[in-house]
Amino acid sequence: MAKVLEYNATMVRRDTVSDGLAVFNIKLDSELPVKDHGKRFTPGQYMTLGLNRTEDGPGDNRPISVVRPVSIASAPEDQVLQFYIRYVGYPNSDLPFTHLLYSIGDGARMYVKPNPTGRFTEEHTCGERAGKALIMLAAGTGLAPFMSIVRSKVRQDPKARLDDYVMIHGVSNPTYLGYKDELDYLAANHGLRYLPTISRPKEAKGWKGMVGRAEATLQPDRIKETEERTGIEINPDTSIVTICGLTGTISQALIGLAERGFVPQNAKIRSALGIPKEVEASIYYEQYDSEPVIDLKNQKLLDSMKKQIFSALGL
Repeated sequence: MAKVLEYNATMVRRDTVSDGLAVFNIKLDSELPVKDHGKRFTPGQYMTLGLNRTEDGPGDNRPISVVRPVSIASAPEDQVLQFYIRYVGYPNSDLPFTHLLYSIGDGARMYVKPNPTGRFTEEHTCGERAGKALIMLAAGTGLAPFMSIVRSKVRQDPKARLDDYVMIHGVSNPTYLGYKDELDYLAANHGLRYLPTISRPKEAKGWKGMVGRAEATLQPDRIKETEERTGIEINPDTSIVTICGLTGTISQALIGLAERGFVPQNAKIRSALGIPKEVEASIYYEQYDSEPVIDLKNQKLLDSMKKQIFSALGL
């Protein structure tokens, strides 16, 4: 049975975005130590949050503590940690962390494992990019690590330009567009290419933006519209794609971008597609669930993707 967590942080404020969606502002009792790269964490990393629960009574043998890894939405330069979290209405577990989290109020104590981790960072994905644009595709709360990245750029340099960053955020309706005001500001004042898209336009009277799921913006029949709206050419020679979200978002983006010659970083997928080692990756992803992104037993799908990628790259 899991041990009782020793609380080391305070949930100072919860900012409600919409029903079942909020930003949690959490302050550690002790500041995170500065690491080798001069920051307390690297934008794109995550931390593990935890809460202790009250036992239901005799015979309740479930763990007393519940933890969950969550991407950091704040910049390393910020004093308060920020996490963008959706309430899970139909959890797979009988101990859903979000049910505990949403039951506490401002000022409540909680646990945060004090060691940020993860490699979904610019350094460990696209690196220096060699002048290529970085396309960040997010579904729902998958926006969090990308917020940390663009925020940090501006925290470091208030005059920073974000013209080579494209932020595509897909939600069901506009009320779920978390951080929209901030992203609109970054677009207007720092050049961020911000493209929000909604999948339920009937719930958004007067919406004039893009319609469809996040991954739909990169499908062969929609990608030209995305290029026109962002002003960025989307191909492996000019851009790199990073994706954060659930399996459906990632898999459909990978399949759709095969026509443009984008190559996934994932070693198993590369091997199944027969991608030569010397061909650099151009798609990176952070997955929020555990379903296979590509069915590696679906030879018809693999053959189709391989044919498209090899044709686009001239292999």
